[in-house]
Amino acid sequence: MPTFVLSTIVALCFALHVYAGIFVITPAVDSVCYGGQPCEVRWLDDGSIPLLNAFGLSEVGVYTGNQQLVQRLPPVDVSDTHTLEFTVMP
Repeated sequence: MPTFVLSTIVALCFALHVYAGIFVITPAVDSVCYGGQPCEVRWLDDGSIPLLNAFGLSEVGVYTGNQQLVQRLPPVDVSDTHTLEFTVMP
């Protein structure tokens, strides 16, 4: 099965209309998610305005290091959710 080495991709990118800082807690650098298996991402805002609690539903995706979309994920309400589990495409 293919794997994603998370140090070489931007694990989670929120398509917000203004800039908000996202601090990804997990996965850690050099973590690996395997195709067909669940992968968990946890995040917090970085304290920069606007804070995540000012946002609602946000588009989420897995991107390569050069910002190419690899996998679109279901939208997430980042105002009250700070964890997302998804199955990595094989």
